[in-house]
Amino acid sequence: FFFCCAWRILRCCSCRTCYCLQSAYQASQPPMTNHQPVATTDATSERRLARSLGYPSAWHVSRTLIPDPSAADSSSSSKFIVQDRIFAGDPAENADLYYNHGSAFEAASSWVVGESTAYDGEGGQMLPKQAKYKKNDDIQVLYDDGKWYNARITKVNVYPDDIRYTVLYSKENTYQNNVTEDEMRLRPKKAPAKPKAKTSAKKGAASKASTPKSKKGGGGKKRSASAAAADDDDDADPEELELASEMGLP
Repeated sequence: FFFCCAWRILRCCSCRTCYCLQSAYQASQPPMTNHQPVATTDATSERRLARSLGYPSAWHVSRTLIPDPSAADSSSSSKFIVQDRIFAGDPAENADLYYNHGSAFEAASSWVVGESTAYDGEGGQMLPKQAKYKKNDDIQVLYDDGKWYNARITKVNVYPDDIRYTVLYSKENTYQNNVTEDEMRLRPKKAPAKPKAKTSAKKGAASKASTPKSKKGGGGKKRSASAAAADDDDDADPEELELASEMGLP
């Protein structure tokens, strides 16, 4: 009897001790909340997320949160849709890109530290980069002095991670290699010159024809009425003049 009572007392004390320890542990922890995903903001957060998901240390995971259209529904437990893009290296260096974790984990399973590169997947699920310009395009190149110089593309060099161009400067007749697309632009076309107004030949001929030419020696001046009358008097018959005077005519 005494043995049973002692066993029960010890059992009760041990349970209370465990309960007290558990309560103290829970009190020391932050309150539990519903876990919400967080978007990445920089290269450091991308690498941390990649490591937490089990990817190699050089990989990046860029996470974007898209508002869920069904969030207004009471049955929806999430307010955002998580969109992850997995890079086998630095995204700024055009590393292989994967749009789902299944394909990314398959590629990561063959990753060898110190040997594998960010371009072993030949772009991953990313479409190959297309050249913006082509050979013989007339372009302008931004030089170190901040000015644009006319040039022509002589060669397009396609690399796994980038596209570079070889150009020939028109004025200097010199070549430059490894020109990037962000240093180039298409050469602006010159606006066509405005045509000059033409005078109609027929109109000019008509105006000349309508202007009478003066006779030689005439000076081009009109004669007065008195001078014309005097000429008429000189040519008149004396008998007619006398008859007109008798009749009272001028």
